[in-house]
Amino acid sequence: MYKTKITILLILLLLPLWALAGKKEIVVFKLDSVTREPKAEPEPQITEKLIYEDDLIKIMWVPGKEAFSFMLENRTDKLLKILWEESSLITQAGESHRVIHAGVKFINQDQPMPPTMVPQKANIKDLIASSDCPHVKPAKIMGTYCDSEIYSDKLPKSDQIGEREKALQQVLRVVLTIQKEEQKYIYDFTFKAEKGEK
Repeated sequence: MYKTKITILLILLLLPLWALAGKKEIVVFKLDSVTREPKAEPEPQITEKLIYEDDLIKIMWVPGKEAFSFMLENRTDKLLKILWEESSLITQAGESHRVIHAGVKFINQDQPMPPTMVPQKANIKDLIASSDCPHVKPAKIMGTYCDSEIYSDKLPKSDQIGEREKALQQVLRVVLTIQKEEQKYIYDFTFKAEKGEK
């Protein structure tokens, strides 16, 4: 009886440690800031970690190592167009990359991309990836995309302080140009790294 109680007590004490042992620290990205030109009135806001909304759009991001997926809602009573040829992905090194989106075949990656139409009060799901990569793989949901990473989610162990800090200081940007009638709106989404778990 006494051994059974001790065994149960040890299991209860060690169970949280076993749960922690299975988790791995990784780098994840949060939406840190957004600028829009021309500016929005009233001031737009990031409502959650990865959601931004203003008078034109509401967008929810899902940053992935190979592509950034998003769902964009048109909040207006007019047609919106995403102008892919005027949009870009900017890496940690500050390099601007031409983008492709869902449904674009890599064989056609160098050809001009027509805008994506977002009807009034409707939403679309899409992804944005760099067009200049050496390898291609099928996307799980839409089209094909690059299999080289936009960022690494590896977080060095805590004893590698300099490398760990460097991994958590990563900044990525997506510049998305949206047109409503004749007016173009340039959105600059800035994502910053933070510690997450897998």
